[in-house]
Amino acid sequence: MSSPGFQSDSAAMTRAVQGFEETANNARQTMASLEQELTSTLAQYKGDQATAFWGLHTKLQEDMTSASKELDTMSTLVNQSFHNYGSGDADVSSTFSTLGNQAGAGGAVLSRLVGGSAH
Repeated sequence: MSSPGFQSDSAAMTRAVQGFEETANNARQTMASLEQELTSTLAQYKGDQATAFWGLHTKLQEDMTSASKELDTMSTLVNQSFHNYGSGDADVSSTFSTLGNQAGAGGAVLSRLVGGSAH
C-alpha cells in the first residue's frame, strides 16, 4: 500500500501529465489549422508576393514539423517519467520489504549467536 504522500504526489503527477497531453494536442491542432489557412491564403497571391509567401510557408512547415517532433519527444519523456514515478513506489516498497526480511533474518541469527554465547 502506498503512503499518503506518494498518493498525493502521484495525483499531482497524473494531473500534470494530463495537462501536458491536452496542451500538446491543442498545439498540434493549432498548427494544423494554421497550415490550412496559409494554404488557402496562398492561392490568392501571384508573382513575387506568391514566391515570397511560399518561401515563408515552406519555412513555417519545417518549423512546425520540428515542433511536432519535439512535442512527440516531450510527450514520450513525460509519459516515461510518469510510469517510472508510478512504479517507483512499488519498487521501493518491495526493496524495503526485502531489506526488512533480511534484517529480520540477520537479527534472528545474531540473537541466536549472542544468546548461544551467553550460555
